[in-house]
Amino acid sequence: MKKHSLADYQAAYERIKSSDQFKRKFLQHMTINTTEFFRNKENFTYLQENILPSLLNKQQKVKIWSSAASIGCEPYTMAIILQELAINPRRYQLLATDIDPA
Repeated sequence: MKKHSLADYQAAYERIKSSDQFKRKFLQHMTINTTEFFRNKENFTYLQENILPSLLNKQQKVKIWSSAASIGCEPYTMAIILQELAINPRRYQLLATDIDPA
């Protein structure tokens, strides 16, 4: 906000709404564009060993959302884990989205 002499968040929001060029630059600055399979392995291990079994024992179907999915390595990793756990695909829904069109 300092770089563009914007007084507050409202001014930044208004600039994003009114300027496609500013919006593109803002999104470029805010997105990290980093993705890889099993990135932060300890987190995926914890999900596989603790979170997923617990959720699937309590619920018939689990919805998993991978936001900021980039090209899809992390959600694909989740699909691999679910396959390794031998979870029936009818028991989960996996959604991946990303704000960066590139």
